[in-house]
Amino acid sequence: MVWDDVLLTGVGDVDEQHKEIFRRLELLKNQRDPARIPSLIRYFEQYLFTHANDEQKLFETAAYSQAGIHTSHHSYCIRQFILLREELMAGGNASLVVAYREVDNFMDEWFLQHVRQYDMEFAYFYKYGADEAGVTNAANGVNNQKEIIQV
Repeated sequence: MVWDDVLLTGVGDVDEQHKEIFRRLELLKNQRDPARIPSLIRYFEQYLFTHANDEQKLFETAAYSQAGIHTSHHSYCIRQFILLREELMAGGNASLVVAYREVDNFMDEWFLQHVRQYDMEFAYFYKYGADEAGVTNAANGVNNQKEIIQV
């Protein structure tokens, strides 16, 4: 999984966190010492929680109409990641190198799809106060453009 600017949402904090997720995953992928992989998995998992919580705060600020769906998608990812981590840790060092590839594949498939669909939909709502179907921001059509970092 390699960062591509096509994944930029235009919401500065979200974009920076997405880049950090890529960076942490790259650390995991490039690790050659099986003894270090468990700590990198925990390091990565911790950031997934941080990112999900930070996005949820943005949902509340923006009164995002699809927050429940987006949050459930985050919860699914975290549950799946925890299951993969538990599987990885139970296997011992012999299986760590193989198991972390499973984590990488899952994140590659899940994360890219999540950003392209769910995060882009939220970014549109956050920037324009409405989703593409015309559902307005519950906070009286507040336009949050001033908080967006232009790319």
